[in-house]
Amino acid sequence: VALKDGQLSNLSFEHRDTNASLDELVGGDAVDNAAILEGILAGRIKGSRRNLAVLNAAAGFVVTGKSASIEDGVKLANELIDRGAAHVKLRTMQDFC
Repeated sequence: VALKDGQLSNLSFEHRDTNASLDELVGGDAVDNAAILEGILAGRIKGSRRNLAVLNAAAGFVVTGKSASIEDGVKLANELIDRGAAHVKLRTMQDFC
């Protein structure tokens, strides 16, 4: 759901929207998934897994008002990953826990 100009609208995405097969997106156990997440946020993992993570982040940016649209959210998410800010935030959270 998105709120724009006081109006609610539904947004939906499916794995087909990412041009990825489910096999490409499957994770593993907690250790595997943590490595995948770190690889994405460090910029080492590209392709379908990164694209899906970026899309998820973009939706979060829209919901929280950080971005006006999914497209703007995608740009912001890619920028945060590319300049290393996403990985730094992950490391900060790891150090906190």
